[in-house]
Amino acid sequence: MFFSHPAGHKYITVVPRAMSRLLDFGEMDMNLLRCYELFLTNECERNEKNDVAFLEPFFMVENTIKCITGEDAEGYIKEALRKFKDNKAFIMIPFLERGHWILIVIVPNVGRVWYLNSSRTCTTSAAMRDLIERAYEKATGVIKLLTPPKHKKCHKQTGSAECGFYVCYHMWLLSEHEDPFLQKVIIDDAPLTRNQMNTVREGICAIIYGAAKI
Repeated sequence: MFFSHPAGHKYITVVPRAMSRLLDFGEMDMNLLRCYELFLTNECERNEKNDVAFLEPFFMVENTIKCITGEDAEGYIKEALRKFKDNKAFIMIPFLERGHWILIVIVPNVGRVWYLNSSRTCTTSAAMRDLIERAYEKATGVIKLLTPPKHKKCHKQTGSAECGFYVCYHMWLLSEHEDPFLQKVIIDDAPLTRNQMNTVREGICAIIYGAAKI
């Protein structure tokens, strides 16, 4: 499923424990993050901003990268690049590694990958970078990304559990920006305020309550 496209899986399962953590600004459940991607997709469509694609979350298990849908990770990204390289300014991928969420942004037109990591201490392995490069080569015929992956300055968390909120907020922030290559996007490294994190919570709840017709 690509969240920029209406086809795909119809159901996202949210359990009560995940909702409890959401209310306390705790660890972000993978399906709650998917709810926020769906919220952003709806907002982009409503505002006629069609230059962004949101992909399903990825995660690392025993040195293997997997997609939440169970699809082959490399094949999924390759298909997304083939589908969106000519009509999307950038492609966003939430990635969970060792319990920490980061946001990966592919800018296909210039062959660039940005990493937005809200932690000052957690680092990312080369596994996801290598997977994206392989998928990029198969999708475009270009042997290597035109520019090496870069870590982009972004908001930094002060606690240990709120990284999912930061990924969601950064996705919203970038989806609102007019610069298609993210070159001029400036994000300060201040921690998010409670009000800013609450906007993420409101977006997730809008999807859940809307589905439940509450």
